[in-house]
Formats: sequence, structure tokens, C-alpha cells
Amino acid sequence: MTSRSKAGYIGANLVIHGRLSGRGEITVDGRFEGDVAVEGTVKVGTTGVVLAAVEAEVVEVAGHLKGRVTSTDEVMVRDGGTIDGDVHAPRVSIDDGGVLHGGIQMDFDLPDALSEGDF
Repeated sequence: MTSRSKAGYIGANLVIHGRLSGRGEITVDGRFEGDVAVEGTVKVGTTGVVLAAVEAEVVEVAGHLKGRVTSTDEVMVRDGGTIDGDVHAPRVSIDDGGVLHGGIQMDFDLPDALSEGDF
């Protein structure tokens, strides 16, 4: 089992409250309320609703996520997806039709010439 393998699925008819943690890919098509900390990917499907602070390598939202999002790799808001909350990630993409209500913090290193003010 690799870190990118499917670790869990919350189906459209499920409502779960609590803390979700682990390694792998988690897909939410139902409703999850609480906290999420995953070494891997969190996907919120088109019918998914997540009311939680989310920490993961990759976060992909096609449904609705309300809460702070922290990613070590990338956050993607797909067409029809909504994030209500601040996002902290090195890469953030928002497709046409995607919505982000919140701030974006991106940490990255500038090339030496730019960081020294030589532009």
C-alpha cells in the first residue's frame, strides 16, 4: 500500500463527526464534521460537505469545504467547488466555476536576484 492508495471513502448517505487521520487518499461524498489530518490526498466530491480544518498533502474540492485548509503540496478548487476558509499551500488552483471565500497564504522561495531587490 503506497501513500497515494485509497484509504477511505465517506459515501453520499453518510454523516460522520469526529477526527479523521491516517495515510492515503480519502474521498468524501457525504458529510464530515470535525478535523482532518491526512498524509496524502483529501478529495471532496461534488456531493461532499466537509466542515473541518483540513491538513493534507493535496486537497481537491469539487463540493463544499468550510474550514481552514493547510496543504504541503497543492489545493485545487474544481468547477462547482467551494472553499469557505483560509488556505495555506505552496500551490493553489481555482478552476472556472470554483469559488474561494478566504485568504491564500503561499510560501515559496524567490530567485536570488528577485529576493535581493535587483529587478
